[in-house]
Amino acid sequence: MSIKTVRFDKNTEQILAYIIKQTHLSISDSIKQGLALLKQSLQQQQSAFDVYSQLDLGAGDDKIASSLNVKQAMSAGLQRKYNK
Repeated sequence: MSIKTVRFDKNTEQILAYIIKQTHLSISDSIKQGLALLKQSLQQQQSAFDVYSQLDLGAGDDKIASSLNVKQAMSAGLQRKYNK
């Protein structure tokens, strides 16, 4: 176990004092529980990939062109639109 030195601003000190008063925990135990809650919260968050992989984007057959060929697709689309 190691010893850490931290600096709290006035507001954080007041919050910590309130937590200690309400829970009767030590400073160390209060901070440990806070860190455990933060870790749990972070583990429950989904990554951008998780969210994207759950989206139902359909078959994708209605695309005009690949996103790699945007310039060509725009040019062809504009020619079709204005050369009628």
